[in-house]
Amino acid sequence: MKGQLGFMLSVCLFVQKAWFVPSRYKFENMTCEITSIDCIEDSDVKPVIVNFENGALNPGQEDNLLCRYYKTKENQLKIGAATSNMLYSGNVESNHLYNTFIGICNKKKTKIRLIAADFATLSPRFDESRELNKSIERLQSTHSQINKSFGSKRAKKKTEQQERMKVDIEAIKDQLEKTVADVVVNPSELVLAKEDEADGEFKPNINRQAGTLSEVYQVDDFVSPGVLESVSEQVDTVLEDSKAADITSDFVSTQITKVVCSNQDDKVHTIQLLLYIDCLIKFMRKQAKEIAVKSMNLCTYSKAVHEDILRRYTISKSKSRLRPNSMRDKCLCSILILAMMVCRYELNLEEIAKELKISLKRIQDVSRALAFEVSKGTAILKLPLPPPVNMNNSKRKKK
Repeated sequence: MKGQLGFMLSVCLFVQKAWFVPSRYKFENMTCEITSIDCIEDSDVKPVIVNFENGALNPGQEDNLLCRYYKTKENQLKIGAATSNMLYSGNVESNHLYNTFIGICNKKKTKIRLIAADFATLSPRFDESRELNKSIERLQSTHSQINKSFGSKRAKKKTEQQERMKVDIEAIKDQLEKTVADVVVNPSELVLAKEDEADGEFKPNINRQAGTLSEVYQVDDFVSPGVLESVSEQVDTVLEDSKAADITSDFVSTQITKVVCSNQDDKVHTIQLLLYIDCLIKFMRKQAKEIAVKSMNLCTYSKAVHEDILRRYTISKSKSRLRPNSMRDKCLCSILILAMMVCRYELNLEEIAKELKISLKRIQDVSRALAFEVSKGTAILKLPLPPPVNMNNSKRKKK
């Protein structure tokens, strides 16, 4: 303030927060009367006494300094000051034990007003990354010039190649932004595409518009009528004596006993499906090295069943057979669906998990993906079908 004198006066604050201030202050052989003491609340903006970290402001340079008062996201107060070629910043510090006052006198120096103020120490700010990049560019440019002038043919050629390979990152960013500016991406389509890609390798077609349970899945999608007819002799043996049949699975053996003792009309077709399921379970139990052996036989009473399983659930490679995880999952889906059909659309998943030596949780996840309603160890197929579920097919080593 022109014609006025500013000075600092520190007054101690006691624990009771009572101020001790003399009613008069004497300086330069004069006495000033203190007319008011302005103690601004912490929530309000106070005047700030600024010190520079490495020096002081030259007289007459106040008009060339642009100052601003900022508050960060953490409610920290900051002071920013800028000249034509330098930027300074610092935190505003307030002391709760005592206040620092700025004294403002009138022209006659007979009265003085005290205003509480805070402190801030400003330090210069440098754009270190920009300066470092410029330094590196200058150094690389110097090396290139030296190699061109005094380097060998090999060094000159390498330097020229490096210069041709230089890319302006900012230009590429601008070009990329212009290219993708008009591209519209629908996140829901990406999710659906990813789900279809993950499950499409092994999940069978589900008829979600089916009017009856028998229309949800078709038997012909999993085994042809000709393959089922190839086990007719074994079916006759089972009907005569169920214990005499060559059956591996306890689940299949139990279901065959129930079918033989029942009065259902489609006994033959149901037993055909159960025998095919038994061969699928035997296939799932085989080790990878057993699958590759040519002498391996999945069905002793039907060559057609053996060849059909290898064709559907293995991959031929270099005169050998491989069973990747996708084929195992496909076979698991077939077992669950065919078993659901023969069990009249209510299946005990714990029995299947025990037969295949697969965790019950994995069987439950696959069952949900096949539109089964799962409750603990039981799965049911009923209409209307539940909404589609994406199977979380974890990555495993190929077997």
